[in-house]
Amino acid sequence: MDLKRYPVALYLALVVLLSTPYYVLLARSGSMDMGRGFVVHSLMWAPGIAGLLSAWLRHRSVAMLGLGWGRTRYVAAGYVLPILYSLLAYVPLWLSGLAPAAFGEFARDCATRLHWQNAGLLAPALLQIFLTLTFGAIQSAASAAGEEIGWRGYLVPALREKYGMGATVLLSGLIWAAWHMPVIFFADYHSAAPQAYAVACFTLMVLITGGIAAWLRLRSGSVWPAIALHAVHNAFIQWLLDPMTDASGNGAWYAGEFGVALVIAAGIAAASLFAHSPRPASPALP
Repeated sequence: MDLKRYPVALYLALVVLLSTPYYVLLARSGSMDMGRGFVVHSLMWAPGIAGLLSAWLRHRSVAMLGLGWGRTRYVAAGYVLPILYSLLAYVPLWLSGLAPAAFGEFARDCATRLHWQNAGLLAPALLQIFLTLTFGAIQSAASAAGEEIGWRGYLVPALREKYGMGATVLLSGLIWAAWHMPVIFFADYHSAAPQAYAVACFTLMVLITGGIAAWLRLRSGSVWPAIALHAVHNAFIQWLLDPMTDASGNGAWYAGEFGVALVIAAGIAAASLFAHSPRPASPALP
């Protein structure tokens, strides 16, 4: 097979090959915390390693993956955007009571984890927020980089060479969503909402946020803005906003990555981005 003629097929075959052992381990345990979470974080590097291998097998420079830093403003945008669309999703849920705030429980947990029970609740909570948005984002990026080097570093430019922006976003987003499905169906990466509804919301959220990441990647020529977006999205939502929110009962229909609020909020962010900024052109890859 001429590997240069089938860059996407080669990449996807490698992703499946590298991901399957981790899927099996996670399915056997049923827990994303297996091995202190090291199994799932190793899985997150399967797309990136597949991208590196694909570039090597096609005799292409790793520069095609966008590993250069690029313009800092795009990396900053990748950091800020998930904070904005996440707050746009969660604050209305807290105010309306659709998914009530659980600030007290969050603050008490922060005080316990920080061993700072004698300082009240506000100071430990603020410190935890600061730590999460600084070092926590860096720690999250160590795993998110594995996915982004693959999905946005390799796959998005490879698709963009053949398809328009809309098809590139749609195809890369559907592939990214499908890659998550084994841990959704066979491990505990899910919510209390009905499964079909939760999967639909998750897929739409991934399509939209993946579209934002693809725009940043192609516009900047660098994968780092997409890494920043993915890392802050995971850290801010999973480590801060979800623990601040009571998503029991009907709240699961609205909050979290399997609820509808993030779909709407991220959709607003994406629509604003695409409406007010020119679409990136097809990248010039080495």
